[in-house]
Amino acid sequence: MLAKLYQSDWTLIYSNFHEFNLAYYLLAIPLVFILHDFYFYWTHRLLHTKWLFKKVHLIHHNSTNPTPLTSLAFHPIEAIIQGAFLPLVVMLIPLHVSVVIILVAGSYIYNVIGHLGYEFYPKGFPEHPFWGLFLTATHHSHHHKSTNFNFGLYFTFWDRLMDTTIPNYFGIFDAIVSPRETRGAG
Repeated sequence: MLAKLYQSDWTLIYSNFHEFNLAYYLLAIPLVFILHDFYFYWTHRLLHTKWLFKKVHLIHHNSTNPTPLTSLAFHPIEAIIQGAFLPLVVMLIPLHVSVVIILVAGSYIYNVIGHLGYEFYPKGFPEHPFWGLFLTATHHSHHHKSTNFNFGLYFTFWDRLMDTTIPNYFGIFDAIVSPRETRGAG
């Protein structure tokens, strides 16, 4: 679909680096991830409304202990809702083709990381002023266990702003990581 939109000149995707300056290109990368996370956060919360959760999103939540394959398990309606972001953004914001590729690849990779079922970040990671802005496998795993919390995809700041971070997230994270670090020190 995206290729058809591009061929029909319906998108603002550009391939010549000289159409916009380097600063714009470098700013577009984090901006598009922040916009995607904002879109995902709110559509994800929408999918947690009673009817949509029961009829659509529950398929994804059948996995209470996520694995990387869980990131690919969802209802077709959810695929349409979540897949709508990319066509919308490229029709509204000029993006270099490589930024689009980075977004698609980054989205897939980060979705797999969120569903790993294994936490590889170190103790204290979510409390760090910068790194704590990024989601962890623990953050998303607990969304599958307690479905009223942790709706973000890449970042924790929407959950923090909307008070939807699971209570005691830092403690839960450290309790999961501590035994691993103790074994590794050993």
